[in-house]
Amino acid sequence: MIKKFITISATCAATITLSAQTVSYDFTSGEGWSEGVTLNGTNNFNTQTQWVANDVASAGYASSSTDFTRAVLFNSFTFGVGDSFTLVANLSMTNVDGNGSKATVFQFGLTDTLSPGSNTPKAGMSVRPAFTPIFIDTVDSLIASDSQQVTALATKDNNAYTYTTVITKSAIEDLFDVSIDFENGTASTSFTVVDSALYSATTVFPIFDNFQASKVGGTQLNSFSSTYSAAVPEPSAFAVMFGTLALAGAVARRKRTQA
Repeated sequence: MIKKFITISATCAATITLSAQTVSYDFTSGEGWSEGVTLNGTNNFNTQTQWVANDVASAGYASSSTDFTRAVLFNSFTFGVGDSFTLVANLSMTNVDGNGSKATVFQFGLTDTLSPGSNTPKAGMSVRPAFTPIFIDTVDSLIASDSQQVTALATKDNNAYTYTTVITKSAIEDLFDVSIDFENGTASTSFTVVDSALYSATTVFPIFDNFQASKVGGTQLNSFSSTYSAAVPEPSAFAVMFGTLALAGAVARRKRTQA
């Protein structure tokens, strides 16, 4: 009974002290990156070979010089109902001044497939330098519309900015709640994305994508982080756990007294 009591105690403690799991990268030599070397195979990255590390002895950044190049982190997570991912990308736009369309330059989010060459984010956010402003919106082209595109910058420049997306698995089948943000609230919006493959996946992976670099400019990715947060149990669940814990403790004490 004592062993059972200890097991229950440990289970409750583990549930109560749920913590976020974060992986982050700034592409410097301190993280093991080498100048001009592909990201593939380093620090849990599975990428197409065009993604390389630059300026690793100083500020550090990752870049890709061609179109449609993707990078997947093979930090895999079980994505349960109520769980969420917070993905943060700090990036600079490059050579986008002459861009005259809303074509995606950079996007990031979650996927259910490890291979970077055959997939794109299924939920997350997209960065699009258009005629004058830069737009941010969902990566799901079936959802995106002018009403869901948010103007992030009044003018396009080469400065570094922070883009954030939070993706939460809804209790509604196949549905994800997604929010996107530019510069900590300067521009933001939220929406839902429906994707049955991602919803039913046993594991999911963070992914980012240099989508159309040579056609409409590109990005310099200065840092990238992924934070996974498990759902916090409802108060009623805590009550059940504490009740079970109290009962187990009482039984254990009674056993000791009788002995």
